Amino acid sequence: VELPKYDTGRIGEKIRLENILYDFDKSTIRPESEVDLNQILSILQETPELVIQLNAHTDARGPDGYNMTLSKRRAQSARRWLIERGIATSRLKSEGYGETVPQTINDRLDGRYDWLKLGDVLTEEFIEALPTEEQREAAHELNRRTEFEIIEGPTEIIIERIIKQEPKKGKERKSLPGSAQQNPVNDSITISHLSTLIGQTDLSG
Repeated sequence: VELPKYDTGRIGEKIRLENILYDFDKSTIRPESEVDLNQILSILQETPELVIQLNAHTDARGPDGYNMTLSKRRAQSARRWLIERGIATSRLKSEGYGETVPQTINDRLDGRYDWLKLGDVLTEEFIEALPTEEQREAAHELNRRTEFEIIEGPTEIIIERIIKQEPKKGKERKSLPGSAQQNPVNDSITISHLSTLIGQTDLSG
């Protein structure tokens, strides 16, 4: 049985977790992000003197000004999630950095992808040089993140390292206006052998 791993977060240090990532051009909290947000919530509940700042980032696509605004919305989204669960607004600050601070692969992320190594900085130039679109999209997603740092309270806290589920890869597929679509078969559906759907290929709806 693999024993849990722990990290130490120190005051003034950016604490990068695994799950607080975003879809392209969105500030909505994804369900898998709640794993880490619940961890932050527990730390705040157990340490009443703790004040943190949530720092959000975007990938490099889009205008600089727009990305700065989007990152602020992302940080506020995470802040609002914590406030709705009882954390006082005075204990939560938020800031957006747009695309100005690309992700650096640390020991949490090292080994998650065999084409990334410890210390890689996911700049626009680095990402564009990756050989496949799937790799480029995964790297962009790693840049779309929220981190947090201790502003006031204990000089350090202990954080359990939670292994993240594999992030979505590639772009979201969108249909063009007026384009014909085939009815896709949802591979995740298991059809009972007693069902009248056996043998059908059109499972839309």
